[in-house]
Amino acid sequence: CQTLTGGASGLSRLPDFGFRALLGHQYAIVGNYYLALALVLAGSVFAFLAINSPLGHAFSALRDNPVSAMSRGINRAKYQILVFSMSAFFTGAFGAFYAGHFRAFGPTIFDMSTLLFLMSAMIVGGIGRLWGPFLGIAVLMVFDELAKGYSEWRMVGVGLFTVICVIVLPRGIAGLIESV
Repeated sequence: CQTLTGGASGLSRLPDFGFRALLGHQYAIVGNYYLALALVLAGSVFAFLAINSPLGHAFSALRDNPVSAMSRGINRAKYQILVFSMSAFFTGAFGAFYAGHFRAFGPTIFDMSTLLFLMSAMIVGGIGRLWGPFLGIAVLMVFDELAKGYSEWRMVGVGLFTVICVIVLPRGIAGLIESV
């Protein structure tokens, strides 16, 4: 397995997306940017269409009151497998993009602080809202940039900011904007 997966050091020297050959070494990052933008737009459009379809209403019903949803004929196992499959597809697509962009991938790429930062962005922005994670990551990136000088206290500040947002804005920033 060491030769296949790279072991603890992960995969390296992965091929890029071909933008270096197409656009030249200097502008390959532009091709990667537009590919990332296309992936984000495709994921956002898919999420918007899924949320505003009967599928999204079934997801909401199962989230809000599973007993009532199942009594109305919504198959909980079917929708759990469906949402797991959809999230696995998009996680795989964005993971493949990440590996192709950086041309390396391994088990230490996403450490615990990065995962907690992303989770905090979803919570601050508003869980269950389409634009919540976008707003949350924008706010936390500004907060993170302001706290660059305090490197050892930066993650403590992000955690404290997240806790304050949970207490003050339980539905997140997107929930606050929707209620106004």
